[in-house]
Amino acid sequence: MQPLIDEMTRRGMRVSWQMQTADWKELVDLIGTRSVPVLVDHAERVWRSAKTEPYSIRYFLPGWRGLPDTPAEGRPPLRAVSGGHVPFQCPPASAYENDLGF
Repeated sequence: MQPLIDEMTRRGMRVSWQMQTADWKELVDLIGTRSVPVLVDHAERVWRSAKTEPYSIRYFLPGWRGLPDTPAEGRPPLRAVSGGHVPFQCPPASAYENDLGF
C-alpha cells in the first residue's frame, strides 16, 4: 500500500486515505492484479481531467476496477492456437502471375 501512497503523493495527488475495511481489501486486490504504476498513471489522468480536485482515494476505485489485469511478470496472456503456429511466408512469384486485381 505504501508505494501507492508515496507515488501518488510524489505526483501531487494528495487525498484522504480514510476507507472502510472492505475498500482497503479491494485496494490491496487491485494493487495485486493491476500494479502500482498502472493505478498511479490512471489516477493521474483522472486527476487532471476532474472538474474539482478529488479529496478521497475512494474517488479512484471505480476507474481502477475497470482496468484490465496486469499479466504476471509483465508478459502478455497467451492462448493456445489449434494446429500450431505457422509463420508468415511470402507466396511464390507465380502466385502473382494471374493477378485479378485483388
